[in-house]
Amino acid sequence: EKYSVTKCEIECLSESKNDKDIVKIKSNSLSLFVDLYHPNLSFNMRGLIMLPGEEIEIEVEGTSKEEVNINKIKM
Repeated sequence: EKYSVTKCEIECLSESKNDKDIVKIKSNSLSLFVDLYHPNLSFNMRGLIMLPGEEIEIEVEGTSKEEVNINKIKM
């Protein structure tokens, strides 16, 4: 049998909530072991399993003088 892997589309948005920076991610398909990388920031959740249409809020940990720039986040 042949299996194929479909590349998922993950949408990423940044906002502040309760004085904390948050990154929201949403996937259009099943996504396994989703991890975020940023050169100067860390996140409170890693290695996520996301169901189709699921939206997850991830808190930015630590302090940074720079604004959260989603263009610098790699998944």
